[in-house]
Amino acid sequence: MFRVILSIVLLVVLVVLIVLNLGYTTSFNLFGWKFEEIPATAVALVSFAVGVLYSFAYYLGHYFSKISKTKFRKRGEQVKAREQELKEKERELVDKTDDIEEVKRQPQTSAGVPEGGKTSRRKRAK
Repeated sequence: MFRVILSIVLLVVLVVLIVLNLGYTTSFNLFGWKFEEIPATAVALVSFAVGVLYSFAYYLGHYFSKISKTKFRKRGEQVKAREQELKEKERELVDKTDDIEEVKRQPQTSAGVPEGGKTSRRKRAK
C-alpha cells in the first residue's frame, strides 16, 4: 500500500514540474544537428527514456552473458564427468587385459584349462 501511495505522490510531483516548466525552451544540438526552441521538459523526458532503454539493453547483455557462462560451466562439468567415466572403463580394460595375459602365461593342460583348474583374478582397485 505504501508503494502505491508513494508512486502516486511522485507522479503528481512529476506532472506539476512538467506543467510549470512547459513555457521554458532551449536549443539542443544532436551530433551537429541544431534544434531551436524545444521545450526543456521534452528534452528531459527524452533523455530519461533513452537512459531507461540503455539500462535495459545493458541488463539484457549481462543476463545473456550470465546464461552463456552457466551453459559453458555445465558443459565443462559434463566433460569432466565423461572423462572420469572413460578413465574407469580404461582401468577395467587394463585389469581384464592383465588377467588374460596372466592366464596365457600359466601352463595349460591338454584340455586348455590352466593347471590347478582355477584362474586367478585380481580385485579391481577403485
